[in-house]
Amino acid sequence: MGRGCALCGGKAESRALAHMPPMPPTGRLLSAGDPPLPLRPLRVQYCPECGFIQLAPQAEAAPDYRNVSRATKRQLPSYVDDLLKRSHAYCRREAPRVMDIGCNDGAFLDRAAEHGYAFRLGVEPSRLLAEVCLRAGHETECTLFSHEAAVELARRHPPADVLFVRHVLEHVPDPADFLHGLQVMLAPGGVALIEVPDAANVVVDMLGHELWDEHLGYYTERTLRLMLARCGFDVLELSTEPHRGGRNLLCWVRAAEEMRQPEYAAGVERDLAACRCFGPAWAEFRARLRGRAAAWPKPVVAMGASHPQLNFAWYTGIEGSIHKMVDDDEEKVGKFLQLAEPVGIVSTSGLLAGDAPGTLLLTAFGCDSWTERVVRAMEDKGVLVVDPYALMRR
Repeated sequence: MGRGCALCGGKAESRALAHMPPMPPTGRLLSAGDPPLPLRPLRVQYCPECGFIQLAPQAEAAPDYRNVSRATKRQLPSYVDDLLKRSHAYCRREAPRVMDIGCNDGAFLDRAAEHGYAFRLGVEPSRLLAEVCLRAGHETECTLFSHEAAVELARRHPPADVLFVRHVLEHVPDPADFLHGLQVMLAPGGVALIEVPDAANVVVDMLGHELWDEHLGYYTERTLRLMLARCGFDVLELSTEPHRGGRNLLCWVRAAEEMRQPEYAAGVERDLAACRCFGPAWAEFRARLRGRAAAWPKPVVAMGASHPQLNFAWYTGIEGSIHKMVDDDEEKVGKFLQLAEPVGIVSTSGLLAGDAPGTLLLTAFGCDSWTERVVRAMEDKGVLVVDPYALMRR
């Protein structure tokens, strides 16, 4: 199925984790009159030797993050302050230098400033977001981080005592090159925090909507440890934190004093068994949900209008059953997501004040307080409320 494994370098033919149907690229909203986006399939594979999960090579160009405008301020997790307190405990200098790789709009660096980090550098490939970060008062470099970029950055900036790499590694086509770049930018004795989604959510907990065309690598606790060891890091601490219906892996690392060959075989059979089970289990869930969708009272409103909701609709085959989407982000209201037809996005207040739909689909994964408020209002109007993943648990 294409390139060798990005983790173990094995050349054995990759196995299919999931082949999802053709769908538009995620994260793209349409305005009225926009032409439809091209459809392309999503193929995710795993290595039969080490169990690492990665996106299969595609003919289409990789996402160009230089033009991305998705700000992540609204997505900062509740444990951000705990991370910054923890970094203080690991620091060996009184005035540590902090670098945020993939700093987006600078929201995380805003919090770092509140925690007393005076020397802050953000690295961000998006020209628009780098400008936002710079205007917020953070020194910012607009570049796509890699080993080559790190060598150039090191000519202009001192090394960092703390590197934050939050939700970046899974987007990287060459993780070894990227991690070796971190080694270049890390001061002696410095630490890095690597944060990625926990891929066990996909293969064990069956949250298929977490598969994404922008996520090139999917890390479990085991494969993340292996990747970091392969690239010369010692793991100081690894924990998991719940976030928006899923889980994140939080890994504190330091440059290893000596290179050690990681042991890929330990625990691999368990991971391979989970990978083999995912495709058939998802196909069964898809068939069950599509059968139920045919009987849902219309119109059907889905909660949320972001890439998880778009993914879920297409991956389960119910993209033709949804008539409207509701979102609490006012910037999305009046725009459209491309399902079988463009589906309009309405505000929460618009949904609550308008005519009651026939069915409310609970696809605002992890947004519990918002979901509960909308559910109470819809149930009072006699609307059928459907939790789609509950069908899998029965």
